Amino acid sequence: MKKLLFIFSLLHTALFATGCVDEIVIASTQDSAVQLDGRASETAWESAVSYPLRLLPQPNQERGIAFQEGSVRFLCGSQFLYVYAELTDDDIVQYGSETEDLCKRGDVLELFIRDRKKGCYWELHLSPAGKSSVLFYPNAGRRLFPEAFQRENPIRMAVRLDGTLNHYQDQDHGYYIEAKIPLSLFGKDFGKNNEWTLLSTRYNYSKSFKVSQLSTSAYLPMADFHLVDYHTPIRNRK
Repeated sequence: MKKLLFIFSLLHTALFATGCVDEIVIASTQDSAVQLDGRASETAWESAVSYPLRLLPQPNQERGIAFQEGSVRFLCGSQFLYVYAELTDDDIVQYGSETEDLCKRGDVLELFIRDRKKGCYWELHLSPAGKSSVLFYPNAGRRLFPEAFQRENPIRMAVRLDGTLNHYQDQDHGYYIEAKIPLSLFGKDFGKNNEWTLLSTRYNYSKSFKVSQLSTSAYLPMADFHLVDYHTPIRNRK
């Protein structure tokens, strides 16, 4: 058994190391250049780097089940951080409200944004149901629920579904999320090079799986998105 776990760990590392990036580059834009419509059709998005979400292997993961891919892009204006995600999904589901832990209620895209100097970080949930939530942690060693949930949620979203929500009887294709997040949420120093990190993650539930698929933008040695030392440094591109 120990030998199998060791082999699994080696395969996990090899799979994830391929294509992982050392930094998340966020292109700059004028806030007026982005209109939330779930399509990212504005010219500003052409300069945004697309970061793929890679399957996070789990010991009980099924063999032969196709990975449902996703990618995330970012832009930063003078007042807002913009996010655009394209997510393949054959069974779009989300039953939660903005006062619940959305990752336990269905499909969700998560963003972890951390101030390295202070150690604190935000966990943002963006769901295909158009619901979002904000959680704040003073550091990874103080993750307390439900105290982490913030009453003030300034996130604005536009969601486009290629399928139907919460209807497992049909075949869906995916969904698109475009969101804007006030920079004031993170304080005045957000985005200073090498002082902030970002991790994009995803929970994907489906009738096609025996085990839900987890994916992430960075290598993680285990299925724990709060391993903050593995989150990717941000670099703002002017």
